[in-house]
Amino acid sequence: MGSGRSTQRKRVLVLESFPGHYNREILRGVARYARHHGNWLIAYGASAQAARQIIRTSRVEGVLFRGSDLASVRRLIKVLRVPAVEYDQRSPFRACYCTSSDHEAAGCMAALYLTARGFRQFGGYGTDAPDFRRRRQGFQNALAQAGLPCSVLETRFVPAARWSHRQRVAELRRWLSTLKTPAAVLLGDDATAPRIAEACDALQLRIPEDIALIGVGNDEVECELVWPMLTSVDLGAERVGFSAAELLDRLMSGGTPPESPIMIPPLRIVERGSTDVLAVEDEAVAAALRLIRERCPQPVGGAELSAQAGVSRRTLETRFRRLLETSPAAEVRRQRMVFAKDMLLSSNTKVVAVAAACHYRSLADLVVTFRKATGLTPTAFRSAHQRRGQVLPAEV
Repeated sequence: MGSGRSTQRKRVLVLESFPGHYNREILRGVARYARHHGNWLIAYGASAQAARQIIRTSRVEGVLFRGSDLASVRRLIKVLRVPAVEYDQRSPFRACYCTSSDHEAAGCMAALYLTARGFRQFGGYGTDAPDFRRRRQGFQNALAQAGLPCSVLETRFVPAARWSHRQRVAELRRWLSTLKTPAAVLLGDDATAPRIAEACDALQLRIPEDIALIGVGNDEVECELVWPMLTSVDLGAERVGFSAAELLDRLMSGGTPPESPIMIPPLRIVERGSTDVLAVEDEAVAAALRLIRERCPQPVGGAELSAQAGVSRRTLETRFRRLLETSPAAEVRRQRMVFAKDMLLSSNTKVVAVAAACHYRSLADLVVTFRKATGLTPTAFRSAHQRRGQVLPAEV
């Protein structure tokens, strides 16, 4: 049991009408908060109708919700007169407080990842659902800041029973044929990948050599339904649920509500085969990038990189800066930092062991380098994500 719990248990109503991996992860975050920090009895329902049946049996002190029938849910909350938090905001911030994945930041993260791999032609595909639009907006904004083009195919969201797979694939084929290859395409979510893979196959476009694909959500099953398997942005949905539960607990205890939605940044990019390519026409730069990736997190010196590239160090530096707007040494540092962040967020490895695994000279070297790159120490970086609900096992 967590410390500081009261003996009186709070009854919390959780409403969730959307199935799928993302929503299960959100609920996992709610459950972890309730288990470790809240003294809660959770009543779970999938609709406002189910909620009405639940509240007939006992008093509810707080509500967490996400669903398609928002009007009915909000009417119910108004009757209950208890604190309510909507998780993963799907409508304008009005009557209820909310936490949400930062979908625009997810799109921006995808853009930065793909530009670092050398792509200069881009596309975005998905429905007009609010979350998907925010992801594409972040993607397009980041590319626009770099002066890079992005073609978008947005389709109208309709229930699966009402749209034609054949028509969607035909539409995708027409759109894909307009892209200059090699190109990288951001998908609205992971579930879209089989459809676009089918369209690529019909056009004899290779994945990832001609069209690289990146999804959002990191649903491992959906990512494995295509070959090569799909690279995806891990939204860290568990943190959304954890943060929503934390906010509701605060409100039920009389705490101050937030002035705006609490936005939870994406966790990381999980790299798989659908982006395993370097979209760089300069063979020397591509060779150097390939060696940096193969050796990461081990550092690679300038002499070895230039030998691999078959050009002088000065020539490699010049070509690197012209194509990627960075230096070989900076790219080595960036990829090692990405590796270190991933270790900190995805495991309970002690920071000193992270420093050793990433080939830093010492723990102090990692701390100084990490603070320069992020403004935080490695410990503070991990703690900040834990406070947002990324619960890691205790270190041993």
